Amino acid sequence: MRVKLLSRVAAIILMLNATPAIANVDNPRTTGELYAACLPLEGKQNATLSGQDLFNAGFCLASIHAKTMEHERLCKLEPDAFQVAQTLQAIKVLEAVEADGTITEFEQYTLDKARKKQKLANPFLNSSASSHSTEAQVQAFINYARNNPQLWEESLLSGLNMAFSTSFPCNK
Repeated sequence: MRVKLLSRVAAIILMLNATPAIANVDNPRTTGELYAACLPLEGKQNATLSGQDLFNAGFCLASIHAKTMEHERLCKLEPDAFQVAQTLQAIKVLEAVEADGTITEFEQYTLDKARKKQKLANPFLNSSASSHSTEAQVQAFINYARNNPQLWEESLLSGLNMAFSTSFPCNK
């Protein structure tokens, strides 16, 4: 069976029409498992797959498509999730240093800047993800996962969030 990456509908149909034997397999749950599921699609507009590989490819495409839609919504309604997460993490770490009284002048400056950035976050942003082809979105995830094996045990949603926030940042 041929899977056309250009057709997002094909991914959804594949997921809905999976045979009971295939449907009983475990879905990818981690970034590493989704990376492995997406690998057969790397650099291809068409792929000949069957069985578990077909199911995994459909799962990969459906996950990428769902993340594209969510990322678009988040960019329009909320500040970029990745930037917010980075800012909040920086604040958390530096506040702990500040609390124990060992904060340096530069760290204090960085903490103040992070707090200000958090307050000034622009809630009206757009994502560039939907302007890229499905192939480009899959390749962006594969590249991100390949370059960050330390994140393979994280949830697949976490990996998708990081890949999309890095590859397709929200634009003003």
